[in-house]
Amino acid sequence: MSADSIGAPKTMTADTYIAELNGMLVEGADCLSKEFRLQQTDWLLAGQGSDGGFAGRRGPSNLYYTGFAARTVGMLRVEQARLLD
Repeated sequence: MSADSIGAPKTMTADTYIAELNGMLVEGADCLSKEFRLQQTDWLLAGQGSDGGFAGRRGPSNLYYTGFAARTVGMLRVEQARLLD
């Protein structure tokens, strides 16, 4: 949680929290090597179902796990890494 200029915690909405969390995750992923990010993305995409979605341990693809996969691929910024080849 962020603090304002006098050190008091600022009120954070769910949208603000998710945006800040995503920013921190992207920052952290940027510290990973390009090769590692590409390997992780390839592994993740290998689990994509024929319907384009992602499933959990059992059952068909669902929005919950597809959302995690999409956020992870976005966080790894693999398309940017591939463009640097």
